[in-house]
Amino acid sequence: MDVASPLSPGETRRAPQERGAGGEGATPPRSHPSHGQGDLNCRVGAGVVVLHAETVLLVRRSDNALWDVPGGGAEAGELPEDTARRELREETGLSVGALRGLGVFPHRHTYPEGNVVAWETHVFTADFAGGEPRASDDAAQVRWWPLAALPDDVSDATRAYFTALVQLPLPGGLVRAACGEGRGEES
Repeated sequence: MDVASPLSPGETRRAPQERGAGGEGATPPRSHPSHGQGDLNCRVGAGVVVLHAETVLLVRRSDNALWDVPGGGAEAGELPEDTARRELREETGLSVGALRGLGVFPHRHTYPEGNVVAWETHVFTADFAGGEPRASDDAAQVRWWPLAALPDDVSDATRAYFTALVQLPLPGGLVRAACGEGRGEES
């Protein structure tokens, strides 16, 4: 899976469009030749990192059993912020207040049936607003993880989200240690 560095909120990196394709805003999947891999679908998605007392809420995906932030694909005409809120509600039953942009993460994902999707995932952070998270929709499990001990069984894209997350400043201007630092792991 290819993962590019995150883009700043508002900055986008688009897959090349076929000649004659047009339209702005949330786009439905577009097909592009992918050198022998059939069609490459391009999708916009969004997720939200819910933070609570130096922990983060993650879901275990039912399709690949990896941990991830709650999120998924945008519906036609849906803004990334609305996608993030809808997916959080569908996968955990939770709602949050203000969303803060963490970044836009272009990456490719190959699904079990072999379908390859080029994602542009908008990831937000939000503070926990209460409630009891419960796994539903395509989330098999939901769990609070300490920021200092995030799971290793994640996709490359989720690892990129974690890298951006741990670089956010703490109150007082401090910065969190990167994933793996401070857990007694050697490089």
